[in-house]
Amino acid sequence: MNSLSEKIVTEAREKAREIARGGETAVVERRDALQQEYDNQAAQAQEKLDALYRAEYNRVRSIHNLELKKMALRQKRAVIGEVLMDLARELKDNRETYRRFMERVVIKGVQTGREEIIVSSDDEVLFTQDVLERLNSEAGAVISKVSEITLSRENRETGGGLYLREGKREFNATVDAAVQVMADRYQIDIISMLFS
Repeated sequence: MNSLSEKIVTEAREKAREIARGGETAVVERRDALQQEYDNQAAQAQEKLDALYRAEYNRVRSIHNLELKKMALRQKRAVIGEVLMDLARELKDNRETYRRFMERVVIKGVQTGREEIIVSSDDEVLFTQDVLERLNSEAGAVISKVSEITLSRENRETGGGLYLREGKREFNATVDAAVQVMADRYQIDIISMLFS
């Protein structure tokens, strides 16, 4: 019996070792499978994080670029504003050019021939009786009827330029208004000249 029992014990030990090896193999295979699953999930999570990071980075970069463009636009507008202010100042400072400007806006602004010219007290000297007669003659030719433009007794601080008034209707022919109209009309050309 001893040999039978030894054989049973040996077979049992062999079977136990085989089961243990099989269990170890199953544990190693299961561990490797779990590790692979974990690695796949980690890679997917990292891809999602990378995609979120890229999206956020691009969003912040776009906002930054937009802010830079807005800042550049503000600076360009400031430069244009300075150029227009210089133009208005130059127009007012050059007396001959200013006088011609005043006369031209009167002629172009007259519609009925019964308008009053409103100017600052400093500019009244530009509209002598001779000048008014010449302006009436030229305005009459433009509107094809007799013009009787007069210099108003009212003075107004215009900042340069004048107003033409008939009744309640006024035509703003100040230097600032004329420069703004010119800036609006030639905006693209001004921008091209300044920033090309």
